[in-house]
Amino acid sequence: MKSGFPFHSIRWRIQVWHAVILLVAIIAFCITAYRLAWIHQLRRVDRVVVERERALISHLIHTGRKVLSDEGSGSRPPHVTLDLLLERGVDLSEGLSDVFGGQDTGHSFFMFLDPAGAVRMRSPNAPMSMLLPDVGESGMVELSRISGSYRESVRRSPSGVWSVVGRDISGEIEEMRHFALSLTASGFALWLVGLTGGWWIAGRVIRPIQTIGRTASRIAADNLRERIEVAGIGNELDQLSGVLNQTFDRLQAAFERQKQFTADASHELRNPIAVVVAETQRILRRDHSVSECREALQVCQDAALRMKNLTEALLVLARQDDQERTPVRETVDLDAVVNASVARLRKDAEQAGIRIELNGIPITCSGDPVGIGMVVDNLVGNAIHHHSGGSGGTVRVSWNPDGEWVQVAVEDDGPGIPEADAPHIFDRFYRADKSRSHSSGHFGLGLAVAKSIVENHGGTLDFANNPDRGVTFRMRLPR
Repeated sequence: MKSGFPFHSIRWRIQVWHAVILLVAIIAFCITAYRLAWIHQLRRVDRVVVERERALISHLIHTGRKVLSDEGSGSRPPHVTLDLLLERGVDLSEGLSDVFGGQDTGHSFFMFLDPAGAVRMRSPNAPMSMLLPDVGESGMVELSRISGSYRESVRRSPSGVWSVVGRDISGEIEEMRHFALSLTASGFALWLVGLTGGWWIAGRVIRPIQTIGRTASRIAADNLRERIEVAGIGNELDQLSGVLNQTFDRLQAAFERQKQFTADASHELRNPIAVVVAETQRILRRDHSVSECREALQVCQDAALRMKNLTEALLVLARQDDQERTPVRETVDLDAVVNASVARLRKDAEQAGIRIELNGIPITCSGDPVGIGMVVDNLVGNAIHHHSGGSGGTVRVSWNPDGEWVQVAVEDDGPGIPEADAPHIFDRFYRADKSRSHSSGHFGLGLAVAKSIVENHGGTLDFANNPDRGVTFRMRLPR
């Protein structure tokens, strides 16, 4: 049943999954690109901050050493010199004053603080207060951080003096904001293009499936001969089309067999019914003697028996074709089954002048003794009735183990099966002997019934044809 909700279709489901996966991929790409760009900006800013920090510290140390030299003081470590200079105060050179002054975008500042956090020296543009990191009370510290719109390099000397050199990064932040907007717009545009392409590709993928569905619907409706066109490129849809075509071939063959079977069964039943109707009409038309009535009743009885035999054969076939029927499985004494079957047919063989030879050993198999007996009856009965017009001969029946199987062979020395009839002898209602009359009691169902029974036992039934020298039927059943 078709649903009115479009998202139930495979195309929409493919599109939704494609949209989600593509969106996640684009978001991941945009986030990665933004982070890499931001890291690159920070590294560039850090290089500028470090260069200006080094220039500032170098200037202060150089100035401090000159002052100490003028005072006649000895050489001292750089951080000691810097501490003394900060206590006395110092003016920056004109170049550094330009660098650490002003409020333009990208300006730099510096600040020196004592261990207690009090400002010792600062540039005019430095923030009025500074929050120092909580890293303990002693030891050197070197770190970079972002504070508001500033990128700062924070250091603590061995004596505990803090130095903070920073640079305004509001320009970089604004640049990254524009970059993020560009990434978002580009990603959204790429997503839309991907959705359009995905919808088109999904349509291309689904179109052959839709074609298969429409073709299958037409086949199911009224055209069993139509088949799905195979593109021939060897993909999965070609394989599916091939499997479906094979299935349709089997369905068509099954329907045709069913139609032929129905027609044949109707034909077989029509003749005895016509005989019964004709005889009863003839008898009822006027008075008849007792002998004439008896003769008519005999004809009707023969016709009724023929219908009874045909009906029983059809019922056996129906039971064998029933896939849900649980097969009978018990231990079968094959020696007893074959001997009982031959005993039932011994009289027919004697009347036809046929000698039956038996050659076998006691052996058992698993199956239905009644069904296996019907197969043996049919094979031996066929060998008797189709043997050289019933004018003598020999039918040999043998049974023996064959590994995990048992084999029953029925061989005759009659005329064999004509080549034209050999492919059809297991077909239902097929008669190899076209001259045999309906009154013989044969409907062309015996071998079809036998093959169905054997195959339902998991075995095989085949024959070896020797024209003008007889035929051998072999039944193999699992032990």
